[in-house]
Amino acid sequence: MDPVIITPQKWLEPFRTAYDTIKNLPVRERGLAVYRKLFEMGEKHSDITEFLVEVEQENLLWKLCSEDALGILDISLSGTDPLDKGLTYSMRRNREAWDASVCEADAHYLQDLLSADIAKTTPRLLQPEHYVLCLGAHLMVYRGPKGKEGIMEMIATGNCPQPAFMSCASNMVVAKIQARRTIAIINRALGLSFDDILADEFLRCKLIASSNVCGLSKAYVQSNPNLLDILADAFRHEIDPDLSLMDAIQRESSLTFGRWRMPDDREVEKAKAIARSTFQDLPYFQYEDQLQGSKIHVGMGEGFDINL
Repeated sequence: MDPVIITPQKWLEPFRTAYDTIKNLPVRERGLAVYRKLFEMGEKHSDITEFLVEVEQENLLWKLCSEDALGILDISLSGTDPLDKGLTYSMRRNREAWDASVCEADAHYLQDLLSADIAKTTPRLLQPEHYVLCLGAHLMVYRGPKGKEGIMEMIATGNCPQPAFMSCASNMVVAKIQARRTIAIINRALGLSFDDILADEFLRCKLIASSNVCGLSKAYVQSNPNLLDILADAFRHEIDPDLSLMDAIQRESSLTFGRWRMPDDREVEKAKAIARSTFQDLPYFQYEDQLQGSKIHVGMGEGFDINL
């Protein structure tokens, strides 16, 4: 029986099959480039031993996995808000691990280290966002339809049933106490004042509970364009000076809260269209359909899953 001679081309057949399954996905371009380099190397060699030695020297089998992952992560990062440190930290640290790894065992080791670091660091990075969201919620209760705005409407219409009035007044009192406690915690724990929050592009979006509509926290929408001014006015002139309930109710303001609500579907879709037009040149938005909600498997053998 004649011995079976394995040529580089024969050895590469499974890789060509894998290449064909992803060759039409631009999001995998970094991995595809490694496949093409591997195939070019196979064309250059006729001896399988010389071929495999060069493949090992170039570490191409591992790069099939690592370059693919790095390409996907780079594209995903282009769709994030760089100010959202709680989100981008884990993605950037993940990318660092892939970039530093030279083999599968190395990658697993670095991923284990990464998991411990993310578990320790991410909660700290999310603290400002969490506290500001809480502060915004208290301010909206205080100033909104279930608080001062509700009382102002009752007074304006002359329809002021006692149970409804007492409910709104009670909400104002409780929300003011909670808002003052929360800003004290923010000041003590983070060293931030209310003016610092308003000056921070990311945190002021969280203060008014803006909804993410595009990418990974890349763009936000809020149904009430005056909401930030309304909450700032209430905090600066009523909550921070600790006005009495009666003085706060009697204090007039040209800002009207209105019927606050979350943005409806039409508003969200309009905002998405504007955001996508604005960011259309970023890779994430060019390949969003290939990334959104996907779980991409990279590499040979066991491989790795990248959750996006």
